[in-house]
Amino acid sequence: MASTAATNSAARKPKINHPAASVRSSLTITPDQGNHDEFPHQACFSGGGVYGGYNYQLGSSFVLGLEADYSAAFDGHLAHAPGPEDTNYYINDLTTVRGRLGWLANDSTMLFATGGVGWLSTTFDGLVGPAPSEFISQDDTLFGWVVGGGLETKVTENFHIKGEYLYGQFEDGQYDLSPTGGCGTASCVVDMNVDDFHTVRIGASYNFNFGGGYTAAPTKW
Repeated sequence: MASTAATNSAARKPKINHPAASVRSSLTITPDQGNHDEFPHQACFSGGGVYGGYNYQLGSSFVLGLEADYSAAFDGHLAHAPGPEDTNYYINDLTTVRGRLGWLANDSTMLFATGGVGWLSTTFDGLVGPAPSEFISQDDTLFGWVVGGGLETKVTENFHIKGEYLYGQFEDGQYDLSPTGGCGTASCVVDMNVDDFHTVRIGASYNFNFGGGYTAAPTKW
């Protein structure tokens, strides 16, 4: 960002239109109810998406920011339980809104910590009930929190790349797989725990400076 005057005022720099290049995630899932104890307790998926936000530089060493991102799963199939009731569990997408605090190690490198809230879209489907089994699909969006950190580097004054890690915890998912004839005395609601959500991702961004009238600190982000 170009400096407009040599004063002690902090630089303000919004950033928008940040396409995320890659997302790699893993999580722990545990079935609480239903005949689905063959699900693995850990699973991975990959995806990609977009993110955007706003940065506000404090002096020459610190940056405050707010970010929102959306990541869709390329292959969100997490688990499969075969048998008479053949069922599957999927992650569809992840959305987060997070604050960010960065420390400028030098003119082109920032270390940051981040944290906020997230929404995890999931699907539980499959063949359920006595033969002939009925295909049923149920969606649930799980609310939770995420924290993490990473490193961002300026390749040019406006083009940045970053890598970050996020850890999250999300509420249980509940999926009513009741067939047309009902479940009798049994419960057809499957309660899935989604814990220990780990995400590693890299991204690239173009940072727009709309603060032409603002003055800048010696180190500009």
